[in-house]
Amino acid sequence: MAARALLLINARSRNGSAQKQAAIDALAASGIDVVDASTLPAQELPEAIRRAGNIDRIIVGGGDGTLNRLLEVLMELKLPVGILPLGTANDLAATLHIPTNLEQACAVIANGNVQRIDLGWVNGKHYVNEGSLGLSNHLVGNLDPTLKKRLGILAIISNFARVVRRARRFRAHLRCDDKTYDVRTLQVTVGNGERFGGFIKILDADISDHRLDLYSLEARSFFEFIKLVPALVHGRYIDIPGVRIEHGREIEVQTSRPRPIYTDGELATATPAVFRLVPSALEVFTPRPQREG
Repeated sequence: MAARALLLINARSRNGSAQKQAAIDALAASGIDVVDASTLPAQELPEAIRRAGNIDRIIVGGGDGTLNRLLEVLMELKLPVGILPLGTANDLAATLHIPTNLEQACAVIANGNVQRIDLGWVNGKHYVNEGSLGLSNHLVGNLDPTLKKRLGILAIISNFARVVRRARRFRAHLRCDDKTYDVRTLQVTVGNGERFGGFIKILDADISDHRLDLYSLEARSFFEFIKLVPALVHGRYIDIPGVRIEHGREIEVQTSRPRPIYTDGELATATPAVFRLVPSALEVFTPRPQREG
């Protein structure tokens, strides 16, 4: 029996509208029968699946923000999820080694290898890659959506260079499991996978390692922060001055005034915040079989 999928493509993602028909054609060529539900609100998807019948997977086309907005309903539906990286950064696809080539990404879904990945949770909202406050909020808030769609990752990097010069440290109280810290920081990130922010990667992280990773950027000046950029790009943070790294399953962040928290680039909540690990929460199609252990 052919695989049958509910297809959700975000037409507002960088390549969603232009690539939608090509995705449908490539999925059909891979032996997947598609029910297109891209225009439905998320709350109507469970009923759409009941009406369609025999749906055995869900395919999401877009970027990390698209998946973020669908997470709650995807967890409710409990079906394996295929990812078509049609957004700007596509951090989750990079973490899972899903090809950016559309036909190859469709072949990954058709091949049927699945992996259970962890999710993060903050103040009642699930996320995939990271939850952040501080510098990243200014990056997101000052990013021109039109420029982002036209230039992609180059727009993010250009905006990063502008915003960093105006960044100021703030006070935060951090708790990672049973350890506490009072810090002055530019940025607090609670990561779940090895990639986030469009160009940041963490070589010591894994999206299935059953832990959250706390990063606090505590550089005291612009020039000290600039020295951190190679570590941000290359993912090597061991013994880097100005970067605090901790690992745990529950992380709490308190600030003197409420600060917005973005998850996977989407505004989600504000401090005070409690982050929790949700282990093996979502099943996704990947090029590589699930690792043991």
